[in-house]
Amino acid sequence: FCIDRFITHSSIMFRRFEINSGLTYSVDLPLAENLSYKYKYLLADSLINAASGRKDEFIAGRACALLALSDLGSGSPIVKTHKSRRPIWPEGFTGSISHTKDFALASVYNKNDIRSVGIDCETLILPDRFDKIKDYITRKEDLVLLETDKEAQVSLVQTLIFSAKEALYKTINPLCDEFFGFQDAYISSIDSDKENFTIVLDSKIEKLKQYNAVYCGKFKTTKNQIITSIELKNIPDSLTIS
Repeated sequence: FCIDRFITHSSIMFRRFEINSGLTYSVDLPLAENLSYKYKYLLADSLINAASGRKDEFIAGRACALLALSDLGSGSPIVKTHKSRRPIWPEGFTGSISHTKDFALASVYNKNDIRSVGIDCETLILPDRFDKIKDYITRKEDLVLLETDKEAQVSLVQTLIFSAKEALYKTINPLCDEFFGFQDAYISSIDSDKENFTIVLDSKIEKLKQYNAVYCGKFKTTKNQIITSIELKNIPDSLTIS
C-alpha cells in the first residue's frame, strides 16, 4: 500500500501512502534526533514539556502534513492546533493526521474536493487488552463481527472497531464541534478482501442528529498496525462517503 518510491524533503524521508483519495505522506518513527530538533518549530506550545516520544509523534505528523500541503500549493503549509487539539488547516485545505509510536501519516485535500476526512492509525489490539476495554468501545452491533475463531482475524476486527470510530470522530467533529464517544457509533460491515467497512453514526446528541448516517471507510493493515480512513465528499444534501 506504500508507493515504491521515497521522497526526500528537507532531510526527512517520506513515503506516499495510498489509503484514500487525498495526498497522504507517512514517515517511520522515531525520527533521528537532529530531525526532531530541526523541526521542533512544528511542535504545539502545549507539548513543550511532553515526553520526547510524544513530541516526536506530533512533529512527524505535522511534517507529513507540511509536505502534502506544500505539494498541493498551499502558501501557508503550517498546521495549527485547535483548543480541542484537532488540527486547524490553512484556508482552502482540509485533512487529518494520525500516529502511533512507530509511524505517522497525514492526508491532505483541497477543500473543493472534500468536505471532511478522518484517518486513524492503531497498533493491533490483542484479545487480552480488548477484553479490558470492550465494554467502553463496543455496542452489541459491533460484537456480531467478532464471531470468529481465528485469533489474527479477531485482533484485526477488534482494532478496526476502535480505529474506525476514531476516524469517524475526526471526520464529524470539525463540522459541528461536538464531542461524541464510542457508544454513539457501531461497525455494520467489514470486507477484508476489498479493505473497506461501513460504520453507522447513531447518536442521540442533538447537534449530531443531522450527521446520523451510514459511512463507508477504507482500511490497510501492516504486520502490527491498522490504518482507517473515512472521507466526506462535497455532495449537496448528502452524507455519502467513499
